[in-house]
Amino acid sequence: MGGVVPTRLSEPERAFFSTPVEKIYPPVTSLTVRQIDCPSGGEQALVLAALEGLLGDEAIARLQQAIGGGLTVNVELHVPADGNGICDSIDAAARARATAGSGRVTPKDISMHDLGLCHWQDGAWGTVAPIVVLGDSVPDLCLFFCLSRLHLNVCWFPLLPKLPPLDSDQDPVAWQQLPQDVQSFVFWISRSIGDYDWCPDTDVGPLYTSASLSIAETEEQAAGLHRWVISLPNSDGLPREFIACRDPMDLVPTTPRVYELDSVEQQLVQFVDRSGSSLLTSRPPRCADPSRAGAALWLREMRLEGVALPRYNRLVQQVLPNHTRARVSTDGSVTFFPLDRAIVAGETLASATISPRIQSPSPLGIFTTLAQRAQFRLAVTEKGEYQKATIEVFSSLREAGRSIADAQIHRLLQKAIDTSGNVQGVHDNGTFISNREPRYLDFESVVRAAFAKDNACDVDQEGRESAAALLDALVTQGAFHRGLLLKCCTCRDCGWYPVDDLGERYRCRRCRDDNVVGRDTWAFSGAQRPTEPRWSYRLDEMVYQCWKNGVWVTIAALAKLCEEEPNGFLFVPEVDLTQDDSAEKVQLDIMCSQAGRFCVGEAKEPDHISATQIRGYRRLCKELRPDLLILATAAKAWNQSTMKGIGQVRQDLADVGTRVRSITDLSPL
Repeated sequence: MGGVVPTRLSEPERAFFSTPVEKIYPPVTSLTVRQIDCPSGGEQALVLAALEGLLGDEAIARLQQAIGGGLTVNVELHVPADGNGICDSIDAAARARATAGSGRVTPKDISMHDLGLCHWQDGAWGTVAPIVVLGDSVPDLCLFFCLSRLHLNVCWFPLLPKLPPLDSDQDPVAWQQLPQDVQSFVFWISRSIGDYDWCPDTDVGPLYTSASLSIAETEEQAAGLHRWVISLPNSDGLPREFIACRDPMDLVPTTPRVYELDSVEQQLVQFVDRSGSSLLTSRPPRCADPSRAGAALWLREMRLEGVALPRYNRLVQQVLPNHTRARVSTDGSVTFFPLDRAIVAGETLASATISPRIQSPSPLGIFTTLAQRAQFRLAVTEKGEYQKATIEVFSSLREAGRSIADAQIHRLLQKAIDTSGNVQGVHDNGTFISNREPRYLDFESVVRAAFAKDNACDVDQEGRESAAALLDALVTQGAFHRGLLLKCCTCRDCGWYPVDDLGERYRCRRCRDDNVVGRDTWAFSGAQRPTEPRWSYRLDEMVYQCWKNGVWVTIAALAKLCEEEPNGFLFVPEVDLTQDDSAEKVQLDIMCSQAGRFCVGEAKEPDHISATQIRGYRRLCKELRPDLLILATAAKAWNQSTMKGIGQVRQDLADVGTRVRSITDLSPL
């Protein structure tokens, strides 16, 4: 469910907010959270995990008893806080309790997962929109604490009874009448929402949730709070819409799949998704016999959605830092021993079973580790930056691959890097200015490049409408930018100027003189000056460099590999490898992991690779020991000499276990 907040305060009303916000909102010094009802279901362990280090023994016993009987417990919990440091305060209280002599290792300390960035969607890593937890009950505090330990962008608002309604025509002096702790929390939430990089095409707005309120109550309270949030200064970019959610597990961006094996009973227990195990707590195997725990051996196998690590045990540190008894399995998952010591007298199996912190692996960190095992240093190249930026323009590797495989888009991008000169009398072939810039295309040249066989006149009205829709989509993505070609009246320089730089006047890029945007400055082709200037479209600079340097072939090859294994594909942009004892650089167009298989390779536009390059890859593979060497080309097939070299290197690498794969015909033309 969702909602829409009414119009913000008017400009005269917002004049009050000229005072710096840091001076308006003092930090919160303390909070009181009350236990109103005992949770049920999966929230039970969540509450105990967050509170065991804060409550005394008597309160814990009462809480556990109430959870077992479904009763209500009246326990007040005073949480010290300093604005955004609520979670740190909870951690500090838990550590203070441990050092005071209890000696208890709480589930909170050993079971929180750092999975906030482990969000895999459409072949790319993403982040989760801001989350605001509403309510002042202990389950609300626990939900906020656990989500924050996932490294999500999460805030908490426990002061709903103190928040008055805000009407659009209300005098802004009402803000001064708000309690200071309410001001502090509202500002915290507004800043967290404002720090998120909102995408208007995919993001609706922040997500409001609660462990104690119904979905209707959550939506009602969220509407009132969100109205205050967007009334703050510098909030023009905040979304007016929001989403209300009741199930806390919907907030978790990814789901580990966990398998547990008890070697005593030889029984496999499988937890898949949310059906058997909470992501926020630690659980021992169900089949465990506490009386024989000292002789038991459990193996926990874990897989993160979208991640399949190459089979090298050194990579375990990328997922389970500081955990020594772990390894990478043959299918790319991570296995570890949750119980690696004897259970002492009086200790429970639950407290002795360890669930270590899980962190989201970085693809660059993974492949840096793989390079270091062969004494190589890894650095992303300049062309790798072009590749990375181009993928970001198209939103993901998959989408970039689909755009490259689209014949119309491909022809349009090819025309944008065309360096042929301007021909007198031809007005639908774009405008070439210099070799350092892409070709500038007007609508007629876009129609001809993408849809026509010979010239734009051959395209019917339906085709022209399709060209307009394609052009709008590419401008929206950021692959092309709209502007005007203008000629300076002073120095006669002809240049392209984006819409953002234009007003009634513009400044010449060469002589820096100001010019009026008028008929005297319109650049045009043909014998007659047009009555109005025509829009001109420029290929994005990073996409232009990517296409000009042939990096699009690498993107196409990676996209093809990703389509084959969408849930287990990791890659880094083009990199240089260097060794300490050599100044020579080895350039790798392809460095990726496909379903746990470590792959390196070369991607080229022409149909040949030199014999020297093939020998270089053979030496590199003998040192790196990848599972797969990939040789990709945009051509229909490799030429005969290259095919012969590929056959020879396939034989030479058989003894090190590296297979060779050839990928051809990556161009749709």
